[in-house]
Parts: sequence; C-alpha cells; structure tokens
Amino acid sequence: MLIFLSVIDGETDRSAFARLYDQYADGIFRKTLSILKNQTDAEDVVQEAWFKIAQNMDRLQGKEDRVACAYIMKIARNQALSFLRKKTKEKIESEESSEETPVYDDALFLLCEKADIADIRDCFEALSEPYRDVLSLYFFYHHSIPQIASLLDIKTATANSRFTRGRKKLIELLERKGFYG
Repeated sequence: MLIFLSVIDGETDRSAFARLYDQYADGIFRKTLSILKNQTDAEDVVQEAWFKIAQNMDRLQGKEDRVACAYIMKIARNQALSFLRKKTKEKIESEESSEETPVYDDALFLLCEKADIADIRDCFEALSEPYRDVLSLYFFYHHSIPQIASLLDIKTATANSRFTRGRKKLIELLERKGFYG
C-alpha cells in the first residue's frame, strides 16, 4: 500500500485512499477473480486497479460511499477485462506465430523435374490468383506462411489453406499435362 500512497499528493487524499483500500480490497479481489478465474492474474490486476485508483483520487473527493464504491469496482472490472483481452490476443498471436510452415512432400518437385519450364509456368498461371500469390511468395521469395499472411493481410490459417490447396491444384494440373510423380 505504500507504493500507492506515494503516488497520492496530500495527506487528506492518502487517508481517504487508505480508508477505501481497507473497505474495498476484498471486494475488488473477488470481482477480478470472478472475471479472470485465476488467482495470480487477479492479484496482478488488483494491484493495477489500486494504482489507477490512487492516480485518480481527485475524482473521488467529496463523493458518497456508494458512488466511490461503484467507481472503484468499475476500475477493477475494466482492468480485469482489459487484462483478459490482452491475454487472449497474446495467446492468439502466439498460436499463429507458432504454427509451423506446412511440410510439403516431394511430389511437386518430382513433377517439376520431369516437366518443361513452359509447362510449369502454364500450370502455375492456370491457378487462381489467391493460390498463385501464396505459392509465389512461398516458393520464389521463401516467405513463411505467417509472413505471407501478414503480407497479404489475411489470417495465417487462410494462408496455410491456400498454400495447401494451391499446391494440390498445381500437382493436379501437372499430372493432367502428363507428368506423374
């Protein structure tokens, strides 16, 4: 609590903060715990909430207890929801960045070794643009699937599925031209 008090100017505000802290500390913790469902996260958020409350003590001057309680609980709730959104976003970004570049088999390369460059180009040009774009960035520019997703402003899963489908369609086109793996 000393850290919070060091943020507050004036003895009156410090004593008012200490009174609010004693009165609402348990309630704020229960509120954040009910939202976050994790004690450690709730403890961290409670500290952030109290710090924010300490910074805004001037807004609580002369307010009734019920108004102060509502304001304090709203800060705690908003801090918990903000933490939850941030954690969810980090989890999604982590999952997207940890997705591996799909492992492709040698079928495409075996077909390409047997085909003429003109035939490969014709088959490649026959692909629809979304597939052609992803395959070009992957094979010619050596970008990873997450990088391709970022460059094309699409989701990583979308880039991955376009890569997989595009590769399959290219193999089918090469096989139709008479090149077999």
